[in-house]
Amino acid sequence: MRRWSYSFVAICTIASFWLGAYHLGAVSIWGDEGASISIASQHGTSLLRAIAHDGGNFAFYYLLLHFVISVFGTGTDILRLLSVVCGALCVPLAYALAALLVSNRCGLISAALTATTLPMIYWSHQTRGYTLVVALLTASAVAIVIAMRDGGRVAFVVAGVLAVLSCYTELLGTVVVFVQFMTLAMTPLFRLRWRRWLATGIGVVLALIPLLLVAKSRGSHQLFWLGAPTKVQMHEAIGFIASARMNGNVTSVTRLLLRLTEDLVFAAVAFGVLKSIWIKSIAPLRVVALGWFWLALPIALAYSVSIHITPVFLDRYFLICIPALTLLLGYALNAIPIVPIAWLGCGLLIGLRSQQLYATHNVTIDDWRGVTTQIVNQAHPGDCVAFYFNDGFIDFAYYLEHPPAGMNIHAPIPRSVLPALEFGSPPTSRTIGDFPPIVESYTALNARQIVSVSRSCPELTVLSNHDGHNSITPGAQIVWKRFVGMRDGLRAAYGSMVRDNLGAISIYRFTHSGP
Repeated sequence: MRRWSYSFVAICTIASFWLGAYHLGAVSIWGDEGASISIASQHGTSLLRAIAHDGGNFAFYYLLLHFVISVFGTGTDILRLLSVVCGALCVPLAYALAALLVSNRCGLISAALTATTLPMIYWSHQTRGYTLVVALLTASAVAIVIAMRDGGRVAFVVAGVLAVLSCYTELLGTVVVFVQFMTLAMTPLFRLRWRRWLATGIGVVLALIPLLLVAKSRGSHQLFWLGAPTKVQMHEAIGFIASARMNGNVTSVTRLLLRLTEDLVFAAVAFGVLKSIWIKSIAPLRVVALGWFWLALPIALAYSVSIHITPVFLDRYFLICIPALTLLLGYALNAIPIVPIAWLGCGLLIGLRSQQLYATHNVTIDDWRGVTTQIVNQAHPGDCVAFYFNDGFIDFAYYLEHPPAGMNIHAPIPRSVLPALEFGSPPTSRTIGDFPPIVESYTALNARQIVSVSRSCPELTVLSNHDGHNSITPGAQIVWKRFVGMRDGLRAAYGSMVRDNLGAISIYRFTHSGP
């Protein structure tokens, strides 16, 4: 039986890896991925400053990605492979957690559901640290369970290290770590382990002080475009966790199936909660307490902070709640006494998820690969380019360093005037690590710079995305007005402006209209 279980988990892990790695480099890198590459490509104190500039969020991920870039380079597949591996590792970790807390069958169901969780598959395709933090938090929970069971000093040290690394990968992970330490201590062995448990908790808190100081200095200016969360956004976030609300074009039939998925998920969770209350035993109560608070507290905290302090409510931040949901689902399905029905319920959820897998796979956010190819192929000597927001420079430079098929590598490269940095020639002699990190920068050309650019650049292309026009928040309106002022000033200086779009990226071409 044990050998069969390990084989099943191995198959689920391979399936998760394949789903994450399938067409891994098919989609262009986008703004957040460019930020990851820009930060992780730095060296020495520049790397530390870049991580601190991002508020310490993803700090551990950036260090790992820095190692990957140093050893293997900056190919798109290589950069994203770290996320794929972390996503696949979540499968055996989910099995271990559920098997330790509930039963072997619960672990197998949790492994199967984790392997087919759509947000995990989606973010495995991104050069971001979301799958890493999920893996670390799940590993942290497993380590705490083992430490409380065996009481070994090494086990507590490992649990503490994993907890700290989780928090240094995502700030919201601190809430989950707190939940883990409090709920997993609910065991009759606590009276024998409380000293090491307390020492580990104190060590974790002390280790997090630098992170909290850096996070406080960062503030929330990088999320200026977020407004206060609405009921619709709350519902979408919950659906996101349940694999029932994802990006992509889906049919009305699929939408109906997705709604059914969401209803089934939370019906199963409610069943598990009620059963644990009925049993009145400490073991199932510990499982439900862990799963429920792990699932609910991050969402509740983000909602409260967004309402009373500053908006931080983004569904991707709640990827850390997925292990809790799969644990609760595994527990609920495991509680069904008729084994075939339990596995039928698991298969039904997986089947419903598969209905939208194709529609959400390889969704392009910002097509910087296509934009870079188009701009370079149409460039003339002396042409210039500007980026608003400035982070687009990194994405553009990335595809100059890695020319896509169809790019004319012998074409002249436009000179960047915003930011004022030199690209080089494709394949560019400058790599991403040669440029300073550019993260969430929204500077614009002032009046004097506009006059200078109009005199030195016969044609200027302004590439704009995330410019604030789609948001009504005060911060977004400031960013948008800044862009409008620059755009109108350039149109007056040049005399002619033509606008085009490639996906979410707006392309403004300014040329002199006079003789």
